Amino acid sequence: MFALKQQFGTRADGVDIPLAQFQVTFDSVLIGYLPHGKESQLQALFHFPHDQLNADAIASLELQAEAALGHPVKVSPPEQFSRQFVEEAKKIIEEDDDE
Repeated sequence: MFALKQQFGTRADGVDIPLAQFQVTFDSVLIGYLPHGKESQLQALFHFPHDQLNADAIASLELQAEAALGHPVKVSPPEQFSRQFVEEAKKIIEEDDDE
């Protein structure tokens, strides 16, 4: 299940401050980031579960972001090249494992 969590940074004086983005998790594993904004595109990490990101998951992320930010949010999926890059990286890793 996809979930959003406010991301924090730490100032030089040790005080935690909220950053302008959420961490995106899937089954409690960090998979990417979602910048704050009325229209935001998911920023995917290598292990982003693209096959699980359907219309219901996007709607859930939009509702979570709206609840946290207080205004409607339109969430866009990661760029297609991200998925292609991941697939190519997986193939390279598999080829290396076969050797």
